[in-house]
Amino acid sequence: MHTWQITPYFYFYLAGAILSFILAILGWRMRPAKGSTYFSLMALGVCFWSFGHLLGFFNTDLAWKLIMLRIEYFGNITSAYFWVLFAISYAQYNRWLTKRTFFWLALLPLITFIQILTIQQHSLFYKFYGLAFEDGLVRFVKEYNFGFYLWAIYGYIMILTGGILLIAAIINNPGVYRRQVIPIVSSAVFLIIPNLLYITGKNPISPYDPTPLTFTIAGIICLLLLRQGRLFDLVPVAHHLVFKNIKSGVIIIDKMTRILEMNRAAENIIGCSQDKVLGIPLLQFLPEYKDLMTDNNLKEKKIELEVGSDKRIYEIQITSLIENTKEIAGEIIMFYDITDLKHTQDELDAFARTVAHDLKSPLGIQWSFIDLLKEGDLPNNEKAALYESISQGAVKMMEIVDALLLLARVRNQDTIELKPLDMDGIVNSAISRVINVNSSCVEIIRPKTFPIALGYAPWVEEIWVNYLSNALKYGGTPPIVEVGADNLDGYVRYWVKDNGEGLNQDEQATLFKDFRRIDRHISETLGHGLGLSIVRRIANKLGGEVGVISDGKNGCTFYFSLQKKHE
Repeated sequence: MHTWQITPYFYFYLAGAILSFILAILGWRMRPAKGSTYFSLMALGVCFWSFGHLLGFFNTDLAWKLIMLRIEYFGNITSAYFWVLFAISYAQYNRWLTKRTFFWLALLPLITFIQILTIQQHSLFYKFYGLAFEDGLVRFVKEYNFGFYLWAIYGYIMILTGGILLIAAIINNPGVYRRQVIPIVSSAVFLIIPNLLYITGKNPISPYDPTPLTFTIAGIICLLLLRQGRLFDLVPVAHHLVFKNIKSGVIIIDKMTRILEMNRAAENIIGCSQDKVLGIPLLQFLPEYKDLMTDNNLKEKKIELEVGSDKRIYEIQITSLIENTKEIAGEIIMFYDITDLKHTQDELDAFARTVAHDLKSPLGIQWSFIDLLKEGDLPNNEKAALYESISQGAVKMMEIVDALLLLARVRNQDTIELKPLDMDGIVNSAISRVINVNSSCVEIIRPKTFPIALGYAPWVEEIWVNYLSNALKYGGTPPIVEVGADNLDGYVRYWVKDNGEGLNQDEQATLFKDFRRIDRHISETLGHGLGLSIVRRIANKLGGEVGVISDGKNGCTFYFSLQKKHE
């Protein structure tokens, strides 16, 4: 039967063990907060360390003491190991936490624990050990050997390394994080001093080991941090993670404009990986940067550039890096992709010019007609003609307004539910709309049926109306219009072919953008240049594309594609 020797110190050791166990539970519950898992495992290791020492020291049986010694060292080893991992994680060096790091950090602790498990078969850890009666207690006495000192040095290095990492976090982070880290580092260093005194025989409370007693104080400090210091509630974000994941391109250069660092977005912009450009002057990859080097006194500069083969437009903002001496150490260059914004601005500018012109013309004509009607002495037939002209002008303005409303709906509607289209019915409806407003003799050639695609019927009808209207306006005399469809890989291409003069390459390049009309057609027919811009936007929204085919002599074939219906 085991013999116990209980003294008042027993309860201090017990308090330290219980506090460590409570910290382990609290840390585990705070997952997945950064560092909380390693903190919990570290606290659990301290708990094993404390309980092993408690149950071994206050017992008089050697076999029992050896069992508790193994539990004590299991806690000792794991607490030191997870302390370093906690420090690495909390100090935001997670990129170091690789399988290789875990292995090398655990190698010596594993060897040490094997020595402890087999301590009765060798003298690598202790030269000798046994029981002795000292100061009224049956004690486990031993003489340290090489294995112990190797572990002690390694353990201290791990504790100090963790402390240094956390001190670095103190320097680089705001005050709220410092209030968390300083007590933790202080507690870790505080644990080393009593342990050193115990190992070197300078123990002020001999025969008791003061190290587990300090766990009580460290545990109380950590509990206060959890409750009042917001430990794991507020954890700093690593600057390198922000730099890596920011969507805008970032390049850092030195005084000589040599590239020091860049993020992934910047690599995509200049088309080179960071490893290939470090130390190389930025001008080799971004010659336009030279325009911003004229005034080095400016702390912030801006320029817009087209970069890459895809002609993306970037607003480049350059901010000087100022050292503590107030000298410029380099620059941070930010690339903001404003391609879509610029295209939208250009489109709106062209849109405003077009609409203002096309609304102003019918309004001016109507104003003149109204002045003529005010005179009151016109023959009835002339009055009827003026009324008809006013009516046509009103219809023209209504068409422009309707086109604007349609364009706004297409621009602002983010999601569209694509459904199988009754293209035969859609084409019939579109033909009836354009024939009603075109009195000339028209021949339209069409297939008996169209292949089924996915889309949004009201918008697709607008595409057909625009294509058919243009074919009638700019076709031959009389106009002959052919419509059809081709099955492609995953898509259906619908098309409208006219018998007009055709378009040259320059004219084809201006279609579908900026609400433009072909110069030679402006004086021939009425129009406002909105139609093909709307067609392009509708097709893009529906996941398709638009285009025109013409040899410049024998008419044009305008097409749009839509996704096929899945079988």
